[in-house]
Amino acid sequence: MIHRLDFADRVRSFVGTPFVHRGRSPGVGLDCAGVVVCALHDYGIESPDIRYGTLPSPVDIEEGLGAIADRIAVEERRVGDVLTMHVKGRGEIHMGVIVGKDDTGQDLLVHPSRRARIIEQPLTCGLEVAGCWRLRGVV
Repeated sequence: MIHRLDFADRVRSFVGTPFVHRGRSPGVGLDCAGVVVCALHDYGIESPDIRYGTLPSPVDIEEGLGAIADRIAVEERRVGDVLTMHVKGRGEIHMGVIVGKDDTGQDLLVHPSRRARIIEQPLTCGLEVAGCWRLRGVV
Protein backbone atom coordinates (compact mmCIF):
# COMPACT_ATOMS: atom_id res chain seq x y z
CA MET A 1 0.00 0.00 0.00
CA ILE A 2 1.11 3.56 -0.75
CA HIS A 3 0.25 6.40 1.60
CA ARG A 4 -1.62 9.07 -0.35
CA LEU A 5 0.77 11.85 0.77
CA ASP A 6 3.78 9.85 -0.47
CA PHE A 7 1.97 9.25 -3.75
CA ALA A 8 1.26 12.99 -4.08
CA ASP A 9 4.93 13.75 -3.44
CA ARG A 10 5.96 11.32 -6.19
CA VAL A 11 3.47 12.88 -8.60
CA ARG A 12 4.81 16.36 -7.70
CA SER A 13 8.30 15.20 -8.66
CA PHE A 14 7.07 15.06 -12.28
CA VAL A 15 6.41 18.84 -12.36
CA GLY A 16 8.51 20.37 -15.11
CA THR A 17 8.64 17.19 -17.21
CA PRO A 18 7.77 17.96 -20.84
CA PHE A 19 4.31 17.04 -22.12
CA VAL A 20 4.58 14.22 -24.64
CA HIS A 21 1.43 12.69 -26.13
CA ARG A 22 1.27 9.09 -24.83
CA GLY A 23 4.50 9.73 -22.92
CA ARG A 24 5.47 7.21 -20.25
CA SER A 25 9.02 8.34 -19.40
CA PRO A 26 9.46 10.45 -16.25
CA GLY A 27 11.98 13.20 -16.86
CA VAL A 28 11.67 12.77 -20.63
CA GLY A 29 7.94 13.12 -21.38
CA LEU A 30 4.54 12.32 -19.89
CA ASP A 31 0.90 12.86 -20.67
CA CYS A 32 -1.90 12.95 -18.09
CA ALA A 33 -2.28 9.16 -18.03
CA GLY A 34 1.50 8.76 -17.89
CA VAL A 35 1.65 10.78 -14.67
CA VAL A 36 -0.68 8.31 -12.94
CA VAL A 37 0.70 5.09 -14.43
CA CYS A 38 4.37 6.01 -13.92
CA ALA A 39 3.82 7.09 -10.30
CA LEU A 40 2.15 3.75 -9.55
CA HIS A 41 4.95 1.84 -11.28
CA ASP A 42 7.54 3.73 -9.22
CA TYR A 43 5.97 2.11 -6.15
CA GLY A 44 5.99 -1.33 -7.71
CA ILE A 45 2.28 -1.39 -8.52
CA GLU A 46 1.92 -2.94 -11.92
CA SER A 47 -1.16 -1.59 -13.62
CA PRO A 48 -2.47 -1.77 -17.13
CA ASP A 49 -1.65 1.35 -19.08
CA ILE A 50 -4.41 3.85 -19.76
CA ARG A 51 -4.51 3.85 -23.55
CA TYR A 52 -6.50 6.02 -25.90
CA GLY A 53 -6.68 6.98 -29.56
CA THR A 54 -5.52 10.22 -31.10
CA LEU A 55 -7.28 12.17 -28.35
CA PRO A 56 -8.32 10.83 -24.93
CA SER A 57 -12.05 10.11 -25.03
CA PRO A 58 -14.20 9.81 -21.90
CA VAL A 59 -14.80 6.12 -22.63
CA ASP A 60 -11.08 5.33 -23.05
CA ILE A 61 -10.07 7.15 -19.88
CA GLU A 62 -12.91 5.76 -17.75
CA GLU A 63 -12.19 2.21 -18.91
CA GLY A 64 -8.49 2.65 -18.20
CA LEU A 65 -9.05 4.17 -14.78
CA GLY A 66 -11.66 1.53 -13.96
CA ALA A 67 -8.91 -1.11 -14.20
CA ILE A 68 -6.81 0.60 -11.48
CA ALA A 69 -9.23 2.75 -9.47
CA ASP A 70 -12.73 3.02 -8.06
CA ARG A 71 -14.99 5.91 -8.94
CA ILE A 72 -16.00 7.96 -5.90
CA ALA A 73 -18.16 11.01 -5.30
CA VAL A 74 -16.33 14.23 -6.13
CA GLU A 75 -17.21 15.50 -2.66
CA GLU A 76 -15.18 12.64 -1.13
CA ARG A 77 -11.97 13.59 -2.96
CA ARG A 78 -8.69 13.84 -1.11
CA VAL A 79 -4.97 14.07 -1.78
CA GLY A 80 -3.85 11.24 -4.04
CA ASP A 81 -7.15 10.95 -5.91
CA VAL A 82 -7.43 11.40 -9.66
CA LEU A 83 -9.85 13.94 -11.13
CA THR A 84 -11.07 13.60 -14.69
CA MET A 85 -12.01 16.85 -16.39
CA HIS A 86 -13.71 17.83 -19.62
CA VAL A 87 -11.65 19.90 -22.01
CA LYS A 88 -14.22 22.51 -22.99
CA GLY A 89 -15.17 22.54 -26.64
CA ARG A 90 -12.85 19.68 -27.59
CA GLY A 91 -14.79 16.46 -26.83
CA GLU A 92 -11.84 15.01 -24.95
CA ILE A 93 -11.13 14.34 -21.32
CA HIS A 94 -8.11 15.10 -19.19
CA MET A 95 -6.92 13.96 -15.76
CA GLY A 96 -4.88 15.28 -12.87
CA VAL A 97 -3.84 14.11 -9.42
CA ILE A 98 -4.83 16.07 -6.31
CA VAL A 99 -1.61 16.85 -4.43
CA GLY A 100 -2.77 19.29 -1.74
CA LYS A 101 -4.51 22.63 -1.22
CA ASP A 102 -3.46 26.19 -1.95
CA ASP A 103 -3.67 29.13 0.48
CA THR A 104 -7.36 29.66 -0.33
CA GLY A 105 -8.30 26.00 0.24
CA GLN A 106 -8.59 25.10 -3.44
CA ASP A 107 -7.39 21.66 -4.54
CA LEU A 108 -3.98 21.68 -6.22
CA LEU A 109 -3.61 19.42 -9.25
CA VAL A 110 -0.58 18.06 -11.02
CA HIS A 111 -1.34 17.59 -14.70
CA PRO A 112 0.09 18.47 -18.10
CA SER A 113 -0.43 21.93 -19.43
CA ARG A 114 -1.56 21.51 -23.02
CA ARG A 115 1.52 20.88 -25.15
CA ALA A 116 3.93 22.29 -22.56
CA ARG A 117 5.02 20.71 -19.26
CA ILE A 118 3.65 18.94 -16.23
CA ILE A 119 2.46 21.69 -13.89
CA GLU A 120 0.89 22.15 -10.46
CA GLN A 121 -2.06 24.54 -10.31
CA PRO A 122 -5.34 25.12 -8.46
CA LEU A 123 -8.47 23.33 -9.64
CA THR A 124 -9.94 26.77 -10.38
CA CYS A 125 -7.90 26.74 -13.60
CA GLY A 126 -11.11 26.54 -15.64
CA LEU A 127 -11.41 22.78 -16.16
CA GLU A 128 -14.83 21.20 -15.57
CA VAL A 129 -14.65 18.16 -13.26
CA ALA A 130 -16.17 15.05 -14.80
CA GLY A 131 -15.37 12.48 -12.09
CA CYS A 132 -13.15 11.41 -9.25
CA TRP A 133 -11.22 8.17 -8.85
CA ARG A 134 -9.49 6.57 -5.87
CA LEU A 135 -6.54 4.47 -6.98
CA ARG A 136 -6.40 0.95 -5.60
CA GLY A 137 -3.32 0.61 -3.42
CA VAL A 138 -3.20 4.32 -2.46
CA VAL A 139 -4.57 4.81 1.05
